Amino acid sequence: MIRSHRPSLPRSFAVATAVAVLGLTGLTACGSDDGGDDASDVTGSPEDVKAPMEEVLAKLPTIVTAGSAAADAATAGDFDTAAAKYDELHEVWEEVEGTIKDTDPDAYEAIETAQGLINDGAENENADRVVQGASDQAAAIESFIAANS
Repeated sequence: MIRSHRPSLPRSFAVATAVAVLGLTGLTACGSDDGGDDASDVTGSPEDVKAPMEEVLAKLPTIVTAGSAAADAATAGDFDTAAAKYDELHEVWEEVEGTIKDTDPDAYEAIETAQGLINDGAENENADRVVQGASDQAAAIESFIAANS
């Protein structure tokens, strides 16, 4: 009589568990490789960060300056610099956007929309969009500063 060999349940479970662990390890290895810890995943989005208003008001002009530099670069046809200036302004934006969103949702939306134009224009080599975004961003930030100084 030929007996079919069927692995025992514990061995099958062990193999399945090992395969699952290896699979998860492989997925983890495909994640971000920026060398930093991913505290933002634990703490929430940048909008959850609430900076003091005096810090927000001090940082907003640097966002305007970077937006203007992006517009100048795009107008000169240097879309790589325009994109780099967008990245620069967006990094500062993430430090203050939560406070702005809580204080003035309309200003928050106007700035977000303006930054979208800057980013899109830089990515798609459309100087007019970068210039319009920088102008709209400057106006919204100027209004926010005036209302909160």
